[in-house]
Amino acid sequence: MHFLKFLILHFYRFITSIFSQWFFFLIWGVIFVWNRFILPDKIHVFFGIEALQTKVDLATKATELVKQMAGISNPTAYLNYTNALVNQSILSSRLHLMQTFSNISHFVLTGLINIGLFCLLIYIVIRVFRAYRQKIYQHESVRLITKELLPKLDNLNQEIKTLRTELKALKNDKNGFNDSTVTRG
Repeated sequence: MHFLKFLILHFYRFITSIFSQWFFFLIWGVIFVWNRFILPDKIHVFFGIEALQTKVDLATKATELVKQMAGISNPTAYLNYTNALVNQSILSSRLHLMQTFSNISHFVLTGLINIGLFCLLIYIVIRVFRAYRQKIYQHESVRLITKELLPKLDNLNQEIKTLRTELKALKNDKNGFNDSTVTRG
């Protein structure tokens, strides 16, 4: 029974030590969510990948339209088709280049943030164990101080009881002395 109480008490102290670091857990969670869900969108917006994708799609449609209009009898249509094809390939290569930059930037930033989150997690674990150890030492100090003070407080309480009885006896003697002088006089 004593061992179970010991385990429950230490488990309670450990849980309270974890909850005492709530602010750091909140910071870690916010950074993790931002890194996981918001950062990729921000990088895509920064490099303009969606806008380039729509331009490539429009250039592809325009190229297909010009290709259908090109015929053997219209040599300028082949020139327009070639220009549209070059424009589409330039936009497509720019899109792929921006996607590559986006992927590299995402990889580097995510790696740096993950390293920072790992360091923050190690710091949180150290703070949790430090708070846990401090709670154990506080409890142990209180137990030792109580163990030392309890006998002294019992002795002091006995002395106070003895002094009260002596004081009461002195009051009774004084009251008895005053009553005897009043009855004689």
